[in-house]
Amino acid sequence: MKGKTLKALEDIGLRISDRDITMLKAIVEASGAELRPATYAEISQVHAEMAKREFSKAWMYRCLNSLRDQGLIREDTVQHPKGYFIDRSHMESALRKRQRDRTKELKAARSAVQEKLDLLRGSRMQELGIRVYDAMVGNAEAKTSNVIEGIENVRHTVIREFGEAADNGDTVRVLSFISLLNRGLPRGGLPERKLMSAAERGAKVLGLMVPQSKESLGTDLIAGFTANMSDHFQKTTATGNILLRISREVVNTYRMVSLNRDKMILYLTNAIESDSAALIQRKDNPGLIDDAVDTFDRLFQDGVDVLDVVRGMLQQKSAS
Repeated sequence: MKGKTLKALEDIGLRISDRDITMLKAIVEASGAELRPATYAEISQVHAEMAKREFSKAWMYRCLNSLRDQGLIREDTVQHPKGYFIDRSHMESALRKRQRDRTKELKAARSAVQEKLDLLRGSRMQELGIRVYDAMVGNAEAKTSNVIEGIENVRHTVIREFGEAADNGDTVRVLSFISLLNRGLPRGGLPERKLMSAAERGAKVLGLMVPQSKESLGTDLIAGFTANMSDHFQKTTATGNILLRISREVVNTYRMVSLNRDKMILYLTNAIESDSAALIQRKDNPGLIDDAVDTFDRLFQDGVDVLDVVRGMLQQKSAS
């Protein structure tokens, strides 16, 4: 049992050593031509002759039990003393099962690697640079309110203060404009992925899309959203920790992201990627944060559940 045979066994997760090969040969020889169950005493005697030395009883039983657990030998507990033997059909079944299990493991591992690769492909190098820099210098959350300038600095603040700070039991509120649905959820946005990761950790992420005019929730708008929806987003929404609604009211307000009632960031421009924002801590302006959260919750409570509509459209698409 050398070369290609051992390699094939290793490929499905079986590790067959020289010790195991010697033990298998000893079982075959002790069983005789009819391959009857051989007792421990018979196997031990043949094994000692083959190995030219004796092994402890504990060592022998560990080896026999390992081969049994891998499905390479069978144990007959009816006879006394119990015997061990090799059954070809049993071994084939055990190897097929191990092959199926190993195939599932490899497919799962490949899927995980592919997901990470997709995220990496979509990431911006400047964002990755920020993450590496933070890891080296240990950037902490901001303790005071301040104005952030620059697109990447705004994105970085959302990541640090909300995406990475939110954990199980926290609530993240995200208010944006309904017109952004036309672009769908960005596939490569690190801030968006960090907010989704917070949902995977157990945080509630509430998204509210607000119309700036008499925009309506039509099928074209939803179709544009679902067409650009990432698989990662679909998997995360299945946890129930991401809720997305559209306000029934036209509201003139700022886009924002908030963490509980502790802090929030207000986007100061209407550009999809704002280059100016205000980070507000509760200790500096509790009234502003409470007003913003209360307004958000009221609009969210009365809003249209987008994900229900999306799920219905996806089911229709898969059925057609």
